Amino acid sequence: MFRRILEIFKKGESEELDSQEKFLVGKVRVEGKLRVGPWDAVICEVEEGIVKIGYKLKKGRKKVPIMKIQKERKDIEFAIPGDKVALILDGSIEVESGEVLKIYST
Repeated sequence: MFRRILEIFKKGESEELDSQEKFLVGKVRVEGKLRVGPWDAVICEVEEGIVKIGYKLKKGRKKVPIMKIQKERKDIEFAIPGDKVALILDGSIEVESGEVLKIYST
């Protein structure tokens, strides 16, 4: 299990980004969006890479930090390909079902 996670981390692609963003570490396919208290939650399935708390979800030029990740209503530290999760965001982003969004490390 840990070996697979390390392989996923090593696959991160380097792209020209601002000083806050360094690596593309994953992609998620959006299934929906909810409001959880004062925050937005994006329901999605991880397609590639790894998603961790503190990483940023990016659509176009807008990037929003991931504040919390939940799987089956339990908080988790990270998600890997195949996981269906809710990404609780520290901000708002407009998404549509079926969209593929990128995840960047900081």
